[in-house]
Amino acid sequence: MKTMLDRLAKILDTPTKKLVASVVAAAVGLSLLGLTGYVSFGAAQNQARTMLTQASEAAKTSLREFDSDASGLEEKITSAKAVFDASKGKTADEIARKALEKEIDVASSQLRNADREAGELRAIVSHVDRNLEKILAWPPSIFDSYVQLVKSAARLSDELRGPQKQLSTLANGVVQAQKSWQLEQDQLAAAAAAQAAEEAARAQAERLSKPKQIPSESTLDPTGGATAPSAPPPPDDPAPIVEGFNIEAYLSEFLPTSDYTVEYVTGLCDGYYICGRTLVGGGANPVIQLDDNPSVISIYSTDAGKYVLVHEAAHVRQYLFYGSVALMISESGRFVDYPGAAAVEYMADCATIERIGYALGGTGYPYTSSCTPEQYAEASRIW
Repeated sequence: MKTMLDRLAKILDTPTKKLVASVVAAAVGLSLLGLTGYVSFGAAQNQARTMLTQASEAAKTSLREFDSDASGLEEKITSAKAVFDASKGKTADEIARKALEKEIDVASSQLRNADREAGELRAIVSHVDRNLEKILAWPPSIFDSYVQLVKSAARLSDELRGPQKQLSTLANGVVQAQKSWQLEQDQLAAAAAAQAAEEAARAQAERLSKPKQIPSESTLDPTGGATAPSAPPPPDDPAPIVEGFNIEAYLSEFLPTSDYTVEYVTGLCDGYYICGRTLVGGGANPVIQLDDNPSVISIYSTDAGKYVLVHEAAHVRQYLFYGSVALMISESGRFVDYPGAAAVEYMADCATIERIGYALGGTGYPYTSSCTPEQYAEASRIW
């Protein structure tokens, strides 16, 4: 018996293991003593019953701790996989990611093995609880099983805490590598953006310095012609470009697509920051002309560009509403002091301000930044 108890003490060395082991050893020892006649066998059985019950409860406590640690490790594995997947192609090298990938595999394998072992331990504990009286008839018969139970239950949690810490460390390493990569990408993007902005400013300055391709005056007469270009100056604080802005989709908010066509003319806005004009008369649908230069196209998505688009849409509406260029001119002239085609431009400004709620430029540029109640009322009729 002493040899068996020494073997048990040698195998089990942690405080938790020693506690459970001492209970099992005592139960086994008392039963053996009972068999040899040194103490009452019945008394030994009662004492062993109490101690084996306590040993079973201690094992259950260890298994509950294991369940908590197993759940924690499973979360760490899931989190580490997310870090690994999200960092693909986003670190300067693959060293940190490979280390994390290896640890994920190791931890997953450990978790699977530990889950299987925990299931076996639960079966042993359940068996002991259900068959305690039978087991007490000859305790040494379960000695090896209980030694294994105590050893395994006490070390399961310890085995899972190490991988949790290692996964956290390696995942953090990948995150740091990803942050370094992202910082480098941000710096490259900032440099590229600065270069693009510089090139755009240079291209715009070059475009503004070119001779105007279209005259700044209207060519409208009672039979038709081109409106004056709507061409506000560069704003002091340009609004940001709207990515994905669609000119035709925006115009459709103001005009049925069947009532006009859009024509893109390369270089139309040379000499202008932004521009647009409308061709009306001659029996054809009105044509809104815009510039297809990429730097100009992007400006159409800003407040200045939208003002131009709505102003040109107002010209189309004027023509459709009044039915002829002659009536566009004469009816608009009833409400403004400008003569002829200039009145058409003034009223298009009134219609634009009334529709989108803002004007561009100071008073008189392009024609007005505010209108009288009567002018707004007349202009709003075209919509």
